[in-house]
Amino acid sequence: MSRMKIKSIERTGDFRTLRIEPWKYEDQSIMWWRERHQLLPSRADAEKIGDLDQLRVLLEDMVITIVLESSEWFQYKFHAGFMWDLASVPQFARWAIDNDDIYLMEAAIVHDANYSAHYFGDDPEAIEKTNELFRQMIRYRGKRFRAWLAHGAVNSVIGHGIYQHMPERRGEMTRRLVEFATAR
Repeated sequence: MSRMKIKSIERTGDFRTLRIEPWKYEDQSIMWWRERHQLLPSRADAEKIGDLDQLRVLLEDMVITIVLESSEWFQYKFHAGFMWDLASVPQFARWAIDNDDIYLMEAAIVHDANYSAHYFGDDPEAIEKTNELFRQMIRYRGKRFRAWLAHGAVNSVIGHGIYQHMPERRGEMTRRLVEFATAR
């Protein structure tokens, strides 16, 4: 696969999130229900998404549109309630990856949606495209070293294994809360 080059990234909406606190998950779930009349995943399903202490829940709808120089584009409409684990990089790389960096969050939420719902497919080429889009989104925002490091982590043998064995339940949760569109 040739390297993709991003022409533009447009985001409508902010990254207002609820940070999951593992020891308060049940209370947070009840509060979410009371405020939004929407269920959060069960604790067991949330643990399939990632480490509970890394999870965030999107509080408002948000749309991210990515246009490539090839004129191909991808659009993700994330609905409030989408839960993801930010940039789930191995411990050895966490010193350089700031999960509160807005541009890393932007790339991570798109990457997570692609990983869990397999929007590009589930073959090796799809994994490569998913990981390359992640890298290019970080690079587009001027974070070249972080892009290289984060891409290396998700493009590892471990990352490929996670992609191919993503629990179907997580894919269902993502497809329920993310609308995906693309054009070439």
